[in-house]
Amino acid sequence: KDEKAWARAEQDPIKKFEDKYTANGVFTEDELKEFKKEVLAEVKAAVKFADESDMPPVELAKELEYPDAPDTDYNLKPAPAFADAVNARTISPEQMETVQAHIAGLREKAIAGDISIGDAINLAIHEEMLRDPTTTIH
Repeated sequence: KDEKAWARAEQDPIKKFEDKYTANGVFTEDELKEFKKEVLAEVKAAVKFADESDMPPVELAKELEYPDAPDTDYNLKPAPAFADAVNARTISPEQMETVQAHIAGLREKAIAGDISIGDAINLAIHEEMLRDPTTTIH
């Protein structure tokens, strides 16, 4: 019980996000309350839809896991319309400068043919997460 309370108070990533971005003025408490209300309504609607829907076909799992064709060139894939606004609100200019310098260094390694597999993956993740801030990795 104590551990659970501690985890919620000290390790909750949503609470940490809220604390950080209200403290630095990115969001107000009222904006966060409104966001939560919108998200909760969306989640409730999604659960209701799921409860009332037939089970999806088994083949859909593969399609959802790998939605793009294997030869997709993500450098040509357009970014979501909201990407720049989200990045501007969540990444400070100093952080963006650091990320861009890191990306530039990794690109130099790639061009020189000296990039490791780990660095290549890191470069791809950075580029894709900047292009589409909704990108998730699992």
